[in-house]
Amino acid sequence: MAALIEITSAHALPLQHVRVTFSDGVVKIFDMGKIVRNSVFEETFANAAFFHAVKVYENGGGIYWPNQFDLCSEALRYHTEGTVEQPAVV
Repeated sequence: MAALIEITSAHALPLQHVRVTFSDGVVKIFDMGKIVRNSVFEETFANAAFFHAVKVYENGGGIYWPNQFDLCSEALRYHTEGTVEQPAVV
């Protein structure tokens, strides 16, 4: 069984982007504004102070905000469009 890819850090960036570092060394930047567009979270994420409150679950299984919006590590790593900042370290 393959090891689960965990999130080791997440940092809010300007313009509703978040930089996520994974346990395999890959770093991806996600446009969260695009991800939440036309959803109930769109207006909430427009608040910069709230957006910057992004946290990583203690087990590395995902990122979350105080309103309980969350994304799991697997979805972010493999199923969500993002810009790869650094290739995986082999």
